[in-house]
Amino acid sequence: MSGADPDGSTRPPGQAPDGVDPAAVTRSLPGRGAESVTRFTPPPTDSVTQLSPSAGSSGSAGFTLGERFGRFEIKEELGRGGMGLVYRALDTDLGREVALKVLSIELSGERDLERFRHEAALASKLRHPRIVGVYSYGEVEGRAYFTMPVVEGRSLKEVLASQGPFAPEAAARLLRQVAQAIDSAHQQRVVHRDLKPANLLLDPEGEPLILDFGLAKDLGRDVGLTQTGEIVGTPLYMAPEQVRGQHLDHRVDVYALGVILYELLTATSPFRAETAGQVLHRILESTPHALRALRRDVPYALETVCLKAMARERMFRYQTAGELADDLGRFLDDGKVQARRPGLAARAVGFARSHRSTTVLALVLLLVLGTSPLWLWAGARSSRPGRRRRRPSKRSRRARPPSSARTWGRPSSACTAR
Repeated sequence: MSGADPDGSTRPPGQAPDGVDPAAVTRSLPGRGAESVTRFTPPPTDSVTQLSPSAGSSGSAGFTLGERFGRFEIKEELGRGGMGLVYRALDTDLGREVALKVLSIELSGERDLERFRHEAALASKLRHPRIVGVYSYGEVEGRAYFTMPVVEGRSLKEVLASQGPFAPEAAARLLRQVAQAIDSAHQQRVVHRDLKPANLLLDPEGEPLILDFGLAKDLGRDVGLTQTGEIVGTPLYMAPEQVRGQHLDHRVDVYALGVILYELLTATSPFRAETAGQVLHRILESTPHALRALRRDVPYALETVCLKAMARERMFRYQTAGELADDLGRFLDDGKVQARRPGLAARAVGFARSHRSTTVLALVLLLVLGTSPLWLWAGARSSRPGRRRRRPSKRSRRARPPSSARTWGRPSSACTAR
């Protein structure tokens, strides 16, 4: 089966897309299509465009209608996630319908099994009405699964594709709910790391639900599922520190929320490109089109919120998803926000990170120019002839006898004059 490029085109099996290094080590996960989750192991190069994107779905072996899987009777396929297939199924023991997620048969390694088990454990411990939890976990004939409640609705990705961009107030209201739920997960030491419209489900009332914690990280427990330098996530929604393979914290989710807000308002991605490598390069080097240039009815304050959430350097973003949710609440209340757009300091830090050699050279030059007057002054002073100290005259020496001279027992000068 031919692989799919991010622009929807196909290529022969095993052939890398144009501009991508075929030597880059990657793993393709089934079911992701053009938005495939990519796990990169970067080759020994400084160029991010050398990274290779994952291929499209690989046709995982699934179940047919009415087939049995342990105590579950398959009703229909609901979708495909990064690590498995999701079905509507009847739990014959409990007599209720569940969403059954089964680990893909291609992902049979111990590392894959541990990651799947990790997803179930994280989702089961999170408590928030906007996060879809987990009922149970188990294995049938060596194939792992877990069950979740069945939620009717469509993904945000499908809604954007069919209906186009949201009204500004509706976009702010929806993202505020997602940010509040993500902030709750962060307070429980869980970072999602793969937030995107495909992982947000809108229920029949239009309320969002967060799915798929397959790439989530538990900050309170290092399970070693991500190797040093490994890039994990969906390229279009990766924060710059994810692209660089740096240590991650909860602010990667804040960045992804900013990207989702951009898509809600424009129905397009801020960094879309033909290949995953080009997407990653744009995330690091380019600035997305201004929201108000694409859509004039977007309020200035809401554009400011989006820019702050998407700041390239995490120190200039909202420091928590809760701060982002609060600012969106202020916007909905009176149209005013506390956020300020990334200014000169943010641009300077970004330039320094992107042009390190130029920055070092400029700093050295400034140091030399700044200290050169001091060196010139010191050199001129050291070369000036020393001034000779004037010797006191005989008259002054007679007028001022040394104070240390002992005059006891001698007549004073006044007595001698008499």
